[in-house]
Amino acid sequence: MVRLFLAALLFIGAYPALANDQADALSDIEANCKAEWATDDSMQEYCIGRQIDAIDAVAKIHKSSLSVAEKDMLNQCLSQWTKDWSMVNYCYTKQHDAYVRLQEIEHR
Repeated sequence: MVRLFLAALLFIGAYPALANDQADALSDIEANCKAEWATDDSMQEYCIGRQIDAIDAVAKIHKSSLSVAEKDMLNQCLSQWTKDWSMVNYCYTKQHDAYVRLQEIEHR
């Protein structure tokens, strides 16, 4: 059932992943969440939903106008967190927030 739901999202393009193969990214999410929460269907569902939301957030970041420094930040986070989209999003957000604060300090 979850796989069918994810496949439907994939085909309508609601959650584009930054991986070469979106189906693989969604399959990885499902497998990782099942492995982490093997005996808890509710947590599997929550985990999958959280990861899909994170893919959406990262895709929006990727599609936005990014400076070279921001692209480097995103690429670093993508490299560091290869299987956890929530952590990619968290990593980039923290790096970007610090970058903005440092820019403000430099321009005082």
